[in-house]
Amino acid sequence: MLLVLGGIVLKTQHQKIFLEVITRIEEIVYVQKFEGAAVGAFNANIIARDLGLADKQNIDLSTDIVVEYTGFDE
Repeated sequence: MLLVLGGIVLKTQHQKIFLEVITRIEEIVYVQKFEGAAVGAFNANIIARDLGLADKQNIDLSTDIVVEYTGFDE
């Protein structure tokens, strides 16, 4: 019997249980990082980036420079 969970095909009951355990561990780690940053135990900027919560801004500083040469005045 095949079971599909979160896009992953699980062939055995052991794999299903393992995935549930790993998912729960990831949830606990996420909450601990978030709460630790909220109370100041961890650097909030680093944790926000790690958890994907940071504002990511792409700044484009490119510009087109046009130089018009009209010759030398004599």
